[in-house]
Amino acid sequence: MSLERSLGLKDDESLLSVVRASAVTLILPGLLVAALFLAPLFFMVPLLRLMTLGYIIMGLSWFLGLFFGARGFLKWRLSILAITEKRLVIVRQGGFFDRHVTELPYARIQEVAYRVKGLAATVFRYGDLLVESAASDEPIAMRRVPQPARVQDLITELQGGGTGSRGDFGEILQAVSKMDARKLGLLKSEIERTMRLLPPEGGA
Repeated sequence: MSLERSLGLKDDESLLSVVRASAVTLILPGLLVAALFLAPLFFMVPLLRLMTLGYIIMGLSWFLGLFFGARGFLKWRLSILAITEKRLVIVRQGGFFDRHVTELPYARIQEVAYRVKGLAATVFRYGDLLVESAASDEPIAMRRVPQPARVQDLITELQGGGTGSRGDFGEILQAVSKMDARKLGLLKSEIERTMRLLPPEGGA
């Protein structure tokens, strides 16, 4: 199955970019997996002397290496930020049977920020991308994104250009939807007062 089909893209929607966590972040987990595979080889003679227990330890070490290696690669491969001209699709793969998908039209995105923290992130130029939407109190985080500033610029550009669904009127609607009853009453009174000050239609 193609990526476009798995994301449920519409016929008039094209996939502009797919962002995954930086491949550099796989180095440390890869070393740990390699250690699980290689450790029984270095201790082959002592393990063979243990007979059945040694075979169990060797098999367990290789099984854990295979399990964590496959799980880590699956999480890296399937956790993506898909960018189209209409929306963002954020897929977070937590394990073999744990998948969380969030769709965000650009009109619902309030802010896109990023954070680069630590020596490794600074040297290898990756960081966390934070997307804040009107429907959620907490920003949605995409971890260890390569060159997060470029991804932020692309999303911001699509928000401003794109389909035109986001603009001054859309921002006003979002602000009004967050008002409580008291503020809505004050806004209504202010609108009515302004309307009374306007000249009648057809007047000079």
